[in-house]
Amino acid sequence: MHRYLFIALISFIILTLGCKKTETVKEVVLPTNFQPVSAGSAWTYAEYPLTNLYSTYANGVDSVFNKKVYYEMFTTNAGFSWVRKENGNYYRLLPNLDTVIEFNYLKDNVPIGTKWEKTYEINGFPTTYKYLLWEYDEPRLIDGEVYEHCITIREETHVDFGSVSDSLMSSWDYTYANDVGLVYINRGKSGQIYLKTFNIKP
Repeated sequence: MHRYLFIALISFIILTLGCKKTETVKEVVLPTNFQPVSAGSAWTYAEYPLTNLYSTYANGVDSVFNKKVYYEMFTTNAGFSWVRKENGNYYRLLPNLDTVIEFNYLKDNVPIGTKWEKTYEINGFPTTYKYLLWEYDEPRLIDGEVYEHCITIREETHVDFGSVSDSLMSSWDYTYANDVGLVYINRGKSGQIYLKTFNIKP
């Protein structure tokens, strides 16, 4: 009797060890594509409470500034801009008088609560852009559509008009969805902007 119990126990141990050997750990892939740039991609946005619609298009044109490669974008209400990504940092070039300014508008490789800022000379005044990452890898419901893996950045614009303290001109929250791009802007009292339709090309 003891012999059979011993054999059964050994068999159970072997079976258990065999099962453990077949277990696999699922790799967690973090979202890292919050600004698709593939040629022909398009996004249409609506403003609220206004009823204006505008669109952004990825033109698929490469441009080189300061030895960096950027991808050309065109927005129907704002004109051309150029974007690039490097080591988890997203950059946007915008025209400013006879030059262009590069904004580090998004980071996807830093923890929640990370802050960064930079000061530029815009229209003759020192202008500081302050950023805060306050939401990462969260689902968001926008205009009846659920977007997974979203990141939200708060952008504050401060202008120094020569007074003792600078003036806060705006504080907007930008939400980006992985593999989609910008899906929502909360502009506070100025209203909201949300994504209506999009078409991301491979």
